[in-house]
Amino acid sequence: MNIEQTFDQRLIKKVMTDSEMWEKIGVDGIKKEDFSPVLRRNMLVIKAVVENVIGLHLFVHKPSGVVFHPMLLKPFRKDYGREFIKNGLEWFFDNTNMNSLFVEIPEHHQHNINLATKFNFKDVGIKKEAMKKNGITLDLRVMKLEKGDI
Repeated sequence: MNIEQTFDQRLIKKVMTDSEMWEKIGVDGIKKEDFSPVLRRNMLVIKAVVENVIGLHLFVHKPSGVVFHPMLLKPFRKDYGREFIKNGLEWFFDNTNMNSLFVEIPEHHQHNINLATKFNFKDVGIKKEAMKKNGITLDLRVMKLEKGDI
């Protein structure tokens, strides 16, 4: 698996608006057909390639720290899931001067919380009513990974 930075907005849109991916990451107020990714200075997008692109790692720098959003296309999750996450985390810590990273996971996505725990993310707390999805306000579990813990 090759991991490298990308600025290709068409590629980013293709992965993010994949039907199954959009079901997971889409939020109220943004329609899939209207979505157009805008790369900002506070964002870093890494693509994972095995013959073709299998997913993206999105890192967004916020005042509270860098938030990690891994997006692996469904057909590749079984064969590449752990390697995809591990490679993205290693790339981030090897290629930036950051010493920690956060994930924000909807509370009802227990399997994603369990996966983050397996990669040594530690529970930081809950962001109450942090997002809306399908008309429902959701809480987000916030977890943190330190550079030396992967």
